[in-house]
Amino acid sequence: MLSYFRRMMIRSGMKWKRVVLLLSIVLMGFVFVLSSRSRGLHTDVFQFSDNSVVSNIMKAIQPSTRAVVLPDNDTAYVQPEESKSCQDSGNRQFLLFMFTSAPKNFERRKSIRIVLDEQLTTWEKIVAKEYPEFKVGSSIKALFFVGDSEGASEEFVGRLTTESNVNGDMIFDNFTESYLNLTIKTLRMLKWVNRHCGNVRYMVKIDDDVYLNTPLLLNFLLGLDIPTGANLIAGHKYKNIRIDSDPSSKWYTPHFLWVAGSFPDFVGGFNYILGSTARADLYHSALNNPLFHLEDVFLTGMVRESHLKVGVVDIPEIYVGWNIKDKFTTFPCHFLHNIVTIHSLTASEIKCYRRMEEFCQNFPFLPLILLC
Repeated sequence: MLSYFRRMMIRSGMKWKRVVLLLSIVLMGFVFVLSSRSRGLHTDVFQFSDNSVVSNIMKAIQPSTRAVVLPDNDTAYVQPEESKSCQDSGNRQFLLFMFTSAPKNFERRKSIRIVLDEQLTTWEKIVAKEYPEFKVGSSIKALFFVGDSEGASEEFVGRLTTESNVNGDMIFDNFTESYLNLTIKTLRMLKWVNRHCGNVRYMVKIDDDVYLNTPLLLNFLLGLDIPTGANLIAGHKYKNIRIDSDPSSKWYTPHFLWVAGSFPDFVGGFNYILGSTARADLYHSALNNPLFHLEDVFLTGMVRESHLKVGVVDIPEIYVGWNIKDKFTTFPCHFLHNIVTIHSLTASEIKCYRRMEEFCQNFPFLPLILLC
């Protein structure tokens, strides 16, 4: 009898051990799943694995920064004329406008050339006595930075070549133009400037859909002392901007790419100003950072905050959107002395603002307004 109970106890003990072991395995699995979700461990990656938007973003930022920027190579295959670049300027060059442009934007580039030339000629006459060292064409330059246009026709390429030969102010670099490649485009542009225009005091990065009030910008820069200006990162400041979680948005950022929720302060990529030291430091520091698809956030936000330890200067006169048609209740010439840039314009609108600019200079008190 005793041996029977002993055998039953042994068997029941083995069963309980099996039950306890099985329950332990189930419990551990449950805890692992919960902890994975709470920490974001791979769950977002698997969730987004079949999302084409995320897939495109990941393809754009997957290579190392050095692998796509190629800092040791001169990747520009068309260079500007020497007279239009910095080669003949020595240490005299004060300002370089770098217009980021897409190959197809012929009319925008044409409008910018006309408007900028007229503005600088007028400005030079006004400040000739106070700043005799400033000469348009030597101390102030303007260039267009353009990438490849995949699948372009022979006629299209021929038109681009003619434009470049006639104007001598274009740089062509061998990267593919796309919104997700803007970080690569900007870094390639900074590489070119550091190589060929290293002595320029200020570089203005500006998109080709922006009206630029050049005299007002120059007055701002001339008011800076050299030590302050060297570290300058200035533009339209964005503060406490949360990541965009809408996959249909051009600014969409998957949560697993930036877990902080909001970005560091940065300046809008459509137009910002870099002093000589800040320009070089941003470029070299960015080479050691993983790529990020939002160019302005990456360079003037993430890289600046982690490596340069300098703030960004807000220029309230740099507008994201401002339309003279909406300003009937204000003085029509308000923009002439109060707005440096206006974003998201067509080629005809850029020229229209220039006509309005001339009108306001000559007839500032007439209640006439051009509908740009």
